[in-house]
Amino acid sequence: RFFWEYDQQRIDIQKHCELIMARLMVRGDRQAMTWLRKVYSGEKIRDYLFRKGWKVLPLRELNYWALVGGVSDRQRRELLQKAKKIDPVWRNRLGHCSMTLCFNRFPDLIIALSCVIGCHSWKVLL
Repeated sequence: RFFWEYDQQRIDIQKHCELIMARLMVRGDRQAMTWLRKVYSGEKIRDYLFRKGWKVLPLRELNYWALVGGVSDRQRRELLQKAKKIDPVWRNRLGHCSMTLCFNRFPDLIIALSCVIGCHSWKVLL
């Protein structure tokens, strides 16, 4: 249900761990999050967060998974600070039915997207 665009039989949980973690960390329900923690060790989750997760996960999910993954408070704060420097338009591309757009830079795009996709949940940074 989380990987509808992929052939489920061809997804390998080790080979495609970054795809799986990124998707479930953002869109997963409680059952998916529990599964993720059983399949991947805290070390594997931390490794993903430090290599790629800080670049792609929304801040809320990054913070949550850093806590769950056993990242120290100091390192978690550093990850979040580093992540905050990324343009919010790209940070939330994984989000479902929510977009963060800088209204001052893309006011026409927001109107166009709301008409095209009918998204009901917008976070606009002024």
